[in-house]
Amino acid sequence: MEMLNFSEENSTYSFRTTMGRVSVNAKEIMYFSYSDRHVHLHTINGTFKTKIVRFKDLEDILKEPEFMSIHRACIVNVCYIKSIGGITLTMENGDKLSISRYKMLEMQEKMKSLVAIK
Repeated sequence: MEMLNFSEENSTYSFRTTMGRVSVNAKEIMYFSYSDRHVHLHTINGTFKTKIVRFKDLEDILKEPEFMSIHRACIVNVCYIKSIGGITLTMENGDKLSISRYKMLEMQEKMKSLVAIK
């Protein structure tokens, strides 16, 4: 799979975590996951348990076109997707994530549009 580039305007986000406040550039965020009533921020430098209360709020906060919800409990940065097989995608770090059947077509369209723009 072709590695996508990031948009010109990437933001820096600040999140409260169990280890204190963490600031990350959008380019460093691989994905967000929701489990055990906590939002986990997965970056190229590690994973952080955030103090975000509602996972749905992330969709409103993230501005870059590279971010996409692939499941009700997962938002990915499509630039870090290594491969897609069936309803599972593999991230560059080897993590495997499930894609909702309902989100599969939307994800494929988004990736096509991002490749066309780059």
